[in-house]
Amino acid sequence: MQVKIPKGVQPGQLLVLRGKGLPKHGYLVHHGDQYVRFRINFPTKINERQRAILEELAKEEIKQENYSTFEGNWLYQQLSTG
Repeated sequence: MQVKIPKGVQPGQLLVLRGKGLPKHGYLVHHGDQYVRFRINFPTKINERQRAILEELAKEEIKQENYSTFEGNWLYQQLSTG
């Protein structure tokens, strides 16, 4: 089954597909729910141009989310560990 990835999906986020799971025991038609957990891998090495682009994106995200600092900004956290 194809799953449309929601915008802004976060690592570890859970998506529940109601009625798309395995058949329930003893029922012919009823199916359980399918759970999809997103595992997102961030690049471990980036070049200077990529870093500059990502830093600009982090700054824009801060403006949109009204963060007062970089703390809590997922993108900045990725840049500071890399």
